Amino acid sequence: MFIQISPERLIVQLESGSGYTYDKSGRLLNVRENGWFVVRGLDGRMAAHQWGSGGRHDVKILSEQEKTGVHRRTKEILRAAESAASNGLAFFSEGGLQKADISRWVNQALLYDFSRDEELFRRAYKPVGILPPDQYSAVVVQATEGCAWNRCSFCSFYRGEHFRVKTQAEFLAHLRAIREFFGDGLSFRNSIFLGEANAPAVPAEELIPLMEKAESALASSMKDFRGFYSFAEAGQASCRSREEFRRLAGAGLRGVYYGLETGNSELREFLRKPGTVEDVLSSVREAKAGGLSVGIILLLGAGGRDYFDRHAADSILAVHRAGLSGEDMVFLSPLEIEPESPYAQAAEKWGELPPHDVHRQSMAIRSALPPGVRSSIYDIRGFIYA
Repeated sequence: MFIQISPERLIVQLESGSGYTYDKSGRLLNVRENGWFVVRGLDGRMAAHQWGSGGRHDVKILSEQEKTGVHRRTKEILRAAESAASNGLAFFSEGGLQKADISRWVNQALLYDFSRDEELFRRAYKPVGILPPDQYSAVVVQATEGCAWNRCSFCSFYRGEHFRVKTQAEFLAHLRAIREFFGDGLSFRNSIFLGEANAPAVPAEELIPLMEKAESALASSMKDFRGFYSFAEAGQASCRSREEFRRLAGAGLRGVYYGLETGNSELREFLRKPGTVEDVLSSVREAKAGGLSVGIILLLGAGGRDYFDRHAADSILAVHRAGLSGEDMVFLSPLEIEPESPYAQAAEKWGELPPHDVHRQSMAIRSALPPGVRSSIYDIRGFIYA
């Protein structure tokens, strides 16, 4: 058994390869065992992921019975870890922590009240729909609720929600609830994600004071705070010029993520995205000129077989025209078609791409990206804010 404690987390690693990770408050974060990577969501849900060859990704949401089994096994592991540490059989420390800290860390994890945790989460947050993959461990701050557009034919994250900006009083109460919920676990996080769907839809003179309040309330408890990040919808953003982006960068905004989805104008219109491909590319260039990094999201499989080649070719062209650099990312998100969505109802004639064709489209796009521009798969299946 290998036990590692640092100022931010406790990790228990078994010889079998299984591993268990907790934050400083004792909250279980994830489990790796039997070839599965299990993520415990902050709202109490758990998702199990497994990756294989050819881009295969299996995911399942655990039942209450399965969750109980995970918690039972982790408590058994924690008791074994405490025994091993007390007998000098396993220990590794970072950041000046001593062996005596093991008992405190393990006891916090053993006694952690997950029922209270879930209740505090519900007080602090409305459901967190989705985040970019490199922001999964951010502290989400819901300065806004819902999506200012909320008409995309394939998206159901914000269905039935009205877009609104929190009042000053609501926002301050929200920040207090976030602090109470995370507690010492804030030390595990190093960025703040401005939720929900499109914070730059809020004028800079309104958004910046909210950012200042969030940084004041949270950043001092976070390790190596990296700043703020947000989704951006070019056709709905109040912030459009490099000067406006520069103001937000001066207040701590470091990166924005654009749902381009496709470089094909006809398909993008069918997806009911606001604005045009040119609107997105113009906003990307302005954001970069204003000092921000950019993530561009493309929707793999959009348009099915009919658009397979056009979608890939036009998306590659759009990314080349966006002027990206090494600090930017292209995220490739396999389309998940919901049976009752407007997209599903109108696209039956196209046919859904099988997984091997989605993988082939992904490889075609990734191999043709501009030199130095990084890419990553953005699989929304089983997303849980953790």
